Amino acid sequence: MAEKLLLELKGKTARLAAGLTPEQAREAAEGEPALASETALDAVAALEALDVRPAQARRAVVLAVEALGVEASVEALVREGLKYRR
Repeated sequence: MAEKLLLELKGKTARLAAGLTPEQAREAAEGEPALASETALDAVAALEALDVRPAQARRAVVLAVEALGVEASVEALVREGLKYRR
């Protein structure tokens, strides 16, 4: 189910991240380098689509990027992020 969700959201997720416009999402990501990539923003949006609150989703992805590295896939970041959503 998560893979289907990711495929459906691909390309749309930057706009969905925390309900921000693409420009606002990039500006918000400037304060947190781990969220600067499109992959990280896609992971945040996927977590939000799974009913994780926006602030928790961003924090979870930051921790996932720290654990897996900036080259991690969206799927890996979502899986890892789910561990840190609290």
